[in-house]
Amino acid sequence: VGWEERWSYDWGFYGPTIDAAVGAGAKLLAANAARELTKKVVRKGLESLTPEEKAQVPELVLDDAAHRAWFDALMEGMGGAHAHSKPSEEKAPDAPAKPPEGPAPEMPSAERIYTVQVIWDETMADTTANWLIATPTGRAIILAGNGHCHDSAIVKRLERRGVGDVVSVQPVIDTEGRVADTLVKPMNDFVVVLQMPKPAN
Repeated sequence: VGWEERWSYDWGFYGPTIDAAVGAGAKLLAANAARELTKKVVRKGLESLTPEEKAQVPELVLDDAAHRAWFDALMEGMGGAHAHSKPSEEKAPDAPAKPPEGPAPEMPSAERIYTVQVIWDETMADTTANWLIATPTGRAIILAGNGHCHDSAIVKRLERRGVGDVVSVQPVIDTEGRVADTLVKPMNDFVVVLQMPKPAN
């Protein structure tokens, strides 16, 4: 499937879950937008897409106030970091990457970064909604970063496409302050608290 070329994330982030799904006989669906398309948008904007590329982009809602407020707060907290790239060993897979050190191409604008964020959310919602329409008795689990799974991201975009009974779950590692911070401004239906294994003596 070209994991390294198309995803670039450590297989360890997703491998156990995918292996469990395959072992249970579940169907796997690649729901996100093509990497080539989002790279072009973040560098040159939506207007640069060819008619064939535009046909790959679902309906976009770019003026959702709650989602934009979440995005602006995230970007401010990260000092204007730009679109997703391969995570470092310490970075979670849903965190946007910071600019590389040294000379670099012109940084994409905040508007283009936001557009790509919405393309990711809308594409995952659209792909999943279409599968559910074609599979009336089916149920779908979307495996994506926390930044895509809160109420104003994929959830609302699924509901806009007629998908009911959407539940969002955020896993949080039980380290100092993280659970409390998450519960102060909850953005998901459920929070699952995870504890890191204790080091062996």
